[in-house]
Amino acid sequence: MEDAFVPPIPSRGLMQGDRVEYSLVTEGNKTSARIERVIERACAHVIGVLERDGTSLWIATQGGDNFLVASRGVRAPVGNWVVAEVTEYPTMKHPGEVSIIRALGEEILPEHDNLIALIKYGLPHEFSKGSLDLAEKLSRDAEEEVKNSSRIDLREDPFVTIDGADAKDFDDAVLVKKGFEGHAYTLFVAIADVSFFVRPHSPIDTEAVARGTSIYFPATCIPMLPERLSNDLCSLRPKEDKLVMVAEISYDREFNVEKTRFYEAIISTHARLTYKQVQGFFDREPQMLDRLKDIAEPIKALRALYRGLNKLREKRGVLDFNFPETWLDLDEKGEPIECQVAPRWESHRLIEEFMVTANSEVARALKDAEEPTLYRVHEPPNPEKLDEINGILKGLGFRQRIRDISPKAFGDILKATKDNKAAGALHERILRLQKQAVYAPSPLGHFGLALDDYAHFTSPIRRYPDLVVHRSLKQLIESKENSDKSREKTDWEQLGKTLSSLERRAVDAERFVVRRKECWLMRRHLGETFTATVSGAASSGLFMKMAPFGIDGFVSVDDIGGSCSFDEEKLCIVRKPDNQRFTIGDEFEVQVAAVSVEEGRIRLIITGGEANE
Repeated sequence: MEDAFVPPIPSRGLMQGDRVEYSLVTEGNKTSARIERVIERACAHVIGVLERDGTSLWIATQGGDNFLVASRGVRAPVGNWVVAEVTEYPTMKHPGEVSIIRALGEEILPEHDNLIALIKYGLPHEFSKGSLDLAEKLSRDAEEEVKNSSRIDLREDPFVTIDGADAKDFDDAVLVKKGFEGHAYTLFVAIADVSFFVRPHSPIDTEAVARGTSIYFPATCIPMLPERLSNDLCSLRPKEDKLVMVAEISYDREFNVEKTRFYEAIISTHARLTYKQVQGFFDREPQMLDRLKDIAEPIKALRALYRGLNKLREKRGVLDFNFPETWLDLDEKGEPIECQVAPRWESHRLIEEFMVTANSEVARALKDAEEPTLYRVHEPPNPEKLDEINGILKGLGFRQRIRDISPKAFGDILKATKDNKAAGALHERILRLQKQAVYAPSPLGHFGLALDDYAHFTSPIRRYPDLVVHRSLKQLIESKENSDKSREKTDWEQLGKTLSSLERRAVDAERFVVRRKECWLMRRHLGETFTATVSGAASSGLFMKMAPFGIDGFVSVDDIGGSCSFDEEKLCIVRKPDNQRFTIGDEFEVQVAAVSVEEGRIRLIITGGEANE
């Protein structure tokens, strides 16, 4: 949709994030938007400082909106931060009105970060009584299904879950068998059968589609489903009978797919493993070899299949950016204690590859059967982006060039440049030039994964599109009499757009909270110096990544000294009169000079290091 400017007076009746219907109006050489109607308000609550103007009380929000306090509700001193419910939305003639529902105190603290995000992004975070009551009743349905259903019984098979140490919901389990039914390898990916519990148009389903996805803040999750489901009935905990959907994929000795089957089953996982434990086993750590000796052969089979599939992955050319992820440790009040770059092991990649494989095979089956569903679509970048990417390669001093738009061409560039000091900046630029992945009913493939068929099947606990795919898959394996007739009325195109939008909202909210936590942490390090690497350059200054934390900061040209100019071709800053160049990949000692949590800014000053002349 085309961006458009809304004049000041009409914008008085709008709030940031509102969805509106508009038309374009041209007067002279200026085009602006005329608001026809507000489709949906972004926020039902606001957060701001309570102020007094004569006899009236107002709330001044961080977004610049001012609301008249029509009902004080909860009392709070003037000058304090408060949360208020919007009772009347603003119009062009009148300000919005609110009722105070919570007092936060004289200042915003780290413990308020999640609340601020919930309000800022309008995130639903409480379940209705109807949903919670329904979730409590579903355990009896599960017990009955285990006892009396015709599901395939795989409870004796040594399925395992492999997740992070702090994971609470376990929605996928894996198993690899060698020589099963004459095949070299057979992969079993068992996913919690969420669709058994969450029926279309039920209270739980209605609230799940409104959320679209679970949202993960540091140390906190805003779940898509009630915890009775996500952390209990649908969580594949060890030694418990659980209902699952299984993707069974058989391979020949060259790791080509020979056969696939999809079916409902019952499993009882034999172990809850962590990535660190499995990696310790791979690295032959004596403690892990002893601890996991009873399931040693299944783990070895997992690795053997993964290594074969990984060779095919490399051959087809996947866009493997492999950016480091940071991990934040918080205290009980939400204050960040430390931030570290999280390790990325072979055990992580193993599970990712198995999930991608299952997703792809399910998508292929649905496409071949022409069963309506939502695919995960990542289209190729526009052809004109090639010149821009090659310009960046040239500017950063790389000799390689991308000659055609294909996953293999991009993958080769990423692989060839991964050890260069400017690799991080280059790969981030290449990522930004890619199109955004979306959910859509057309099977257009996934460019980044170099796959013709792709859908999300493996995380129905936390992603609604996966639940949609599960329901579609059941249409293939169930009798026609049991088919869901309501699917015929589904507007698949609109559903895909809605869920894509909710996914972006979740990502924005997660990044917002993470950045606030990073800023809180760096406030504790004001005046301290750290090693940092130039990760980007612009006319306004240098973007720096601080090595101990993986946290980004900014050095303004005003703090570099001399007379600075930005060399757009070589993507560096040149300082006069000494002609020093500040180039992407250079390391410097920097001091944390200032931090603004509300603006998400960390100001750095270069105190030492080497610049290129």
